[in-house]
Amino acid sequence: MFLDNDILRIFQYSPNWENFTEDKYIIDREQPLTIVEINDYQIDENGKINLIKTHPTLYLREFVTFYRSFQKDSDDPMNAYDF
Repeated sequence: MFLDNDILRIFQYSPNWENFTEDKYIIDREQPLTIVEINDYQIDENGKINLIKTHPTLYLREFVTFYRSFQKDSDDPMNAYDF
């Protein structure tokens, strides 16, 4: 998502593998199932993309696939932005 003309924020969703067995079964349903890593990048005048900020890792309740579409009342950090 672009925050400005040259500032880009990337949200990377992945499973919280610490809460799954080797066979991909959930260990504890009360623990977070998804991790979100958020990074900000700046595009310079030459088109090079540079990392400028790494945000703290977020832990979400649902499976990573739950966050593929907009879920109004979820804990998805993307809900903070209007599209």
